[in-house]
Amino acid sequence: GTGATTGSTQGTTPEAGATTGSTQGATAGTGATTGSTQGTTAGTGDTAGTTQGTTAETEPTATSTAETETTAASTAETERTAAGTAETETTVASTAETEVTAASTPETEATAESTAETDVTAASTAETEATARSTAETEVTAESTA
Repeated sequence: GTGATTGSTQGTTPEAGATTGSTQGATAGTGATTGSTQGTTAGTGDTAGTTQGTTAETEPTATSTAETETTAASTAETERTAAGTAETETTVASTAETEVTAASTPETEATAESTAETDVTAASTAETEATARSTAETEVTAESTA
């Protein structure tokens, strides 16, 4: 609507003004470049040029804000992904640790069994030695009796 109003104000010849106004109104939304062109082409005065230029320049700011918001959303998503990745890596590390512990447990059990076996062998050896001493004692007694 700004273009049309400005167009009729600008129009020295009403037809030309209206046409210019419509064109400006229709293309006003495209941004700063269009704004500058309109300001330059308007030719009827600073007010018309300035108003159109200002309006047109506001739109790139809105676009820029939307872009900033998109970037912010994208950054947040990247951070969520990073956090998710770190969590996954922690889980993987934890799983690996569990697997090492699991592998280590049978080994510990084997060592325990081996220790128990060694203890049984030691006990058996002690018994054999006691038997040998007892036999030697019996032989000394037999000799002494003879």
